[in-house]
Amino acid sequence: MKAAPDDRNAGFGWITFILIALFLFLALGKIFFDGQATTGDVLGRAMTKSQLTADGSLIIQRISGCALQYPTSTGTGAYASYPDEPATESVSDLVCPGSGASLWSGSDGVYYPPAPIGFSEWSYHHASDGIWVEAIGQADAEELVGSVVAEFGNAATQPTPGTLRLYVRGN
Repeated sequence: MKAAPDDRNAGFGWITFILIALFLFLALGKIFFDGQATTGDVLGRAMTKSQLTADGSLIIQRISGCALQYPTSTGTGAYASYPDEPATESVSDLVCPGSGASLWSGSDGVYYPPAPIGFSEWSYHHASDGIWVEAIGQADAEELVGSVVAEFGNAATQPTPGTLRLYVRGN
């Protein structure tokens, strides 16, 4: 009588092969990425860049929309149809001079966006030579801000390392 084949060890070769391949994959990953930015760092910077770009575009759109909707408003300064600079300089405190309503009341479903991680709240500046908004980050955000400036082109600058300035009018 023939002995039945022993099936208990049949998968041992494949399991060993998979474990060795996994170990080599992890070792190569450590070699290539050791000392490099982690995936979380890269994703965090990409998310902050996206948030700065989207928030900046939204803020400019809201401010410009106010001026276009009420072109003959009773505001003051060089650009009278644009909101005056609030005492706090905060974009969240902007009031459209044509309607007297906050730009961020939420009555139309649009609320003021929170500041990106590592950046200040957006500030608003209404001067005789132009109107701009700024978000100030750490000096080490210079490269990140530079990439956002590149997306906005001539409508943006980085006056100091880590500071994003977006022009609404003038510059």
